[in-house]
Amino acid sequence: MQIEISPDIAKVIKRCRQSEIASPYLIHHRPKRKNPDKTKEHWTQILPNYLGAELRKIRDNLEVFQDIPRNQRPTFHEIRSLGSHLYDKQGYSDKEYVQPLMAHADLEMTKRYQSGHEIKWNKVKAELTLKDVFDE
Repeated sequence: MQIEISPDIAKVIKRCRQSEIASPYLIHHRPKRKNPDKTKEHWTQILPNYLGAELRKIRDNLEVFQDIPRNQRPTFHEIRSLGSHLYDKQGYSDKEYVQPLMAHADLEMTKRYQSGHEIKWNKVKAELTLKDVFDE
């Protein structure tokens, strides 16, 4: 897959490449110990659980979240889900744009990520005449 990027994203990628760590990954880290790990392709690789845990630490240290109970603070996947919803709301095609961007195997998963962010109201008319009911 090839992703066309904006100038802002290009700046982020440039910052990632300026790391003092030689890594084949844009997002990477220097572990405390270089123990062999069979689940990693490279010692600087970040595994999925690490990203969520680090985001939680950062989030919990931000002043903006201090008044929100820990179990109600947004998770990595909730933030990602909101991003998918916002693309959908701005009119981006789910099939051609959002699904590939989110790296979802099928459109059903993309739709699941996008659900639950707003109340979708059904518009109906209440045109019942009560004259016959009250017979006044």
